[in-house]
Amino acid sequence: MRVVVQDNLWFSGPPGYANYVLNGRPMIPVEPLLGRTGSSDATAKSQELQWLLRYTGRGGTGLVVSQEWIRPGDEIDRNLGPWLALFERHGRRAKWCVFYDPVLAVKQRGLGQAIPFDFSSPELLAMWRSDLDYLERYFRRPKYWQLAGRPVLYVWAVHGGIVNAESAFAEADDRGLYVLGDVLGGRKEPPHMRGVTGFVSAVPGIVKPGDRREMAELLPELEREFGYWASRGFDFYPAASLQYDDTDFQLALGSDGQAPVRLLAQSRDELRATLRALRRSALSDVVVLGTANGWAEGTTCLPTARNGPEFGGVRIGHYRFAHLEEIGTVLFPGVPVYEGPRLSIRRRSPSKVTLRLADVDALARVRVRPRAALLGERVRSGFERRLFVEPGARVKVRNLDGRKATLEVG
Repeated sequence: MRVVVQDNLWFSGPPGYANYVLNGRPMIPVEPLLGRTGSSDATAKSQELQWLLRYTGRGGTGLVVSQEWIRPGDEIDRNLGPWLALFERHGRRAKWCVFYDPVLAVKQRGLGQAIPFDFSSPELLAMWRSDLDYLERYFRRPKYWQLAGRPVLYVWAVHGGIVNAESAFAEADDRGLYVLGDVLGGRKEPPHMRGVTGFVSAVPGIVKPGDRREMAELLPELEREFGYWASRGFDFYPAASLQYDDTDFQLALGSDGQAPVRLLAQSRDELRATLRALRRSALSDVVVLGTANGWAEGTTCLPTARNGPEFGGVRIGHYRFAHLEEIGTVLFPGVPVYEGPRLSIRRRSPSKVTLRLADVDALARVRVRPRAALLGERVRSGFERRLFVEPGARVKVRNLDGRKATLEVG
């Protein structure tokens, strides 16, 4: 099983929304466990990647990270290089791909404001071709995700955000790309969909502004929607978010906003039901699952701070690690469940002991007593760590989920 999760390299909020605040109002429903980190915080991004890898099969075998990309040289593009260095060192068997946002690509370059955008216009076709030329540097990277032997270009809002894209997608096909189209907005098939070789269906396509439901109520309709698109002859990859709550974002937008949408899970059982629906609807071994850090809409799977109950309210709960844990349990059955940090002795000499630290968070609290007994540390591929201590040391580790381990080095 492959789980595609969208990530964003603007850690403190979408471009222009500093620290997830807009018009003086907070725009996120829950606080990230790591806080509202800045876009240069590589340590926080390390920890996020480690969590995603931990719950998606052995060594992250089942993980595909789709990184949002808008235009060359912007904040996201500048952050992509350092993130790729991190991902390619620690990702082992995980993959990644570009999540291309044509709507923001057009808006941020001043080429239009009114959606949908006509991708048959010479101006937008030229932008598309230039972007494909630029993105070629990423398509050739060693861990880039492929389907049918082709690099995947995941394109957002092909159903509603853009129109008349036949020529644009045909050109991508001629370049050997696999275009995976993200569908929003119902069942109407615009003509340009013929050029999309891949296909996903998303929860927002079957809800309207102001919709407030439990995910359990939504699931029958969601599965009918999956069945419809699976019958249309596309390569079909079902997609959903485990929860959705854009209340604060819409209120912060003020007169530019719309009625908020709340699609909430009231228990872990409802999370599992959504994940099982995705598994049942998959025609291949690929499902698409919300975002890692789209905090403004509550579509996240990364952990939240413990600021209230996990589930059961009229707003999205402070679910902590529940989303990640249930992804691991339901989508990767048979893979050992993470139980906490593991410490063991790898090598010993009269003056130095080498310890192996597995499943230890990048931001874990690691204490060696006495302090002088710590001789050094090294982080290996896959976030495994080596600790070098003197004989007789005592090592204590506490991960961010509260799980602990202690080792007395005799």
